[in-house]
Amino acid sequence: MMVQGNGGVGYFRVDWFTPDGLGAFGDERTFILGTEGYIEMRKTIDITGRPGGDHLLIVDRKSARYIECKSLSLPFGPQFVRLVIAKRRSGCMRTNRIRAARSSRSR
Repeated sequence: MMVQGNGGVGYFRVDWFTPDGLGAFGDERTFILGTEGYIEMRKTIDITGRPGGDHLLIVDRKSARYIECKSLSLPFGPQFVRLVIAKRRSGCMRTNRIRAARSSRSR
């Protein structure tokens, strides 16, 4: 599927096949490509042999870097649950949500 916005164009796809030799069920990965380089996120396996999941690779004109993300905190989920339980509003005000819904219908 092609997507476009803010001067950028991209696509996404879903593949359901996992090669037998991969060593993990599923190959969850995300690529963000740009004119200066790319970011690759691998959730379940690093095919170069690093153990575990949650791998991030960044490649640009200067270097290729690896970042192990297993120990990084991902606060959105727990924060969202706390807001729902507390019945608090956060983030987007009601008027902005209505404006966004109306503009999405006009496209």
